Amino acid sequence: MSKEMNDNVKRWTVTRKLALVMDIIQGKTTVSKAGQTFDLSPSEIENWVDEAKRGMENALKAKSFEIKKLCEKHIKDLQDAYGKAMQGIRVSIEKLCRWFEVPRRTFYYSPTKAAPKANDTYVKPIKATIEDNPSFGYRTVAYLTGINKNTVQVVFQLMNWQVRKRPVVFRSLMQVL
Repeated sequence: MSKEMNDNVKRWTVTRKLALVMDIIQGKTTVSKAGQTFDLSPSEIENWVDEAKRGMENALKAKSFEIKKLCEKHIKDLQDAYGKAMQGIRVSIEKLCRWFEVPRRTFYYSPTKAAPKANDTYVKPIKATIEDNPSFGYRTVAYLTGINKNTVQVVFQLMNWQVRKRPVVFRSLMQVL
């Protein structure tokens, strides 16, 4: 067995599985010996070996640019089919959804909730307070305007307002006291 393996493995991480599978593939051990050593069923170990072989096969099969070409060709075919559907050839919505791999309910879905809007009765006093004192945060603005702090915070978010940093003023110790 490889040096990463020890007899009392409690958790099989990917690294440990890989080390065991590589030992089996390289002929350093057998499935039955590994099963006895690590108290695993031979079918479980064989599944790991099969998955590793599939992974190696896929890694050698196609490169990413080939997969990209294949996807682009598929998209082009779908676009052509959609174009034919729009040129008078009738294609059912069910088929279109199947071609584009979109659930039909997504096709028919229409959002019901409107985007949130800021109420002008809150925006005007908040904006006036911010213009007078740009370094005030939403809590201070809420206190000064008498509006709920959560409402002020929502208005800040909806209007994309941010508190400007306070100017850094160095004060001597005598001024502070």
